[in-house]
Amino acid sequence: MASTSNTVSIYVQPPSQTTVNTLFCVVAQARINDVRADQGCANVFATAILLDGHGNGGGITVATGETVADGNSAGSSLYFSFPNLFASHSGTYTIRIHIFLMSLPEKTCSLLCQAKTRAFAVYGDSVAIERPC
Repeated sequence: MASTSNTVSIYVQPPSQTTVNTLFCVVAQARINDVRADQGCANVFATAILLDGHGNGGGITVATGETVADGNSAGSSLYFSFPNLFASHSGTYTIRIHIFLMSLPEKTCSLLCQAKTRAFAVYGDSVAIERPC
């Protein structure tokens, strides 16, 4: 079950509009407080799921996090990058990011937190290129 002490925020959002089969990147920052020192952040991973306008799942990808020292000993900040995302059909989409902790001794996996990107449109025709935000 997700803990309220863990948070994830979308650090780099997808473009508000893009074209079919055009690659884009999403980066999520997770603040993890539930990881014990003996578990380590090496056992934390994230999934990104492309959701259409009706909430139906499309593609899914997995990433491991990069730890960034923030001077706070109470938890860890991890960044998860999903650089090769695209939609193969026109429509309106969001991407849901889930952060998981895998416990190898117990052979279990727990959801720590989740977040969703802003909605974005995918067109079959060319659209203006946007900078990530």
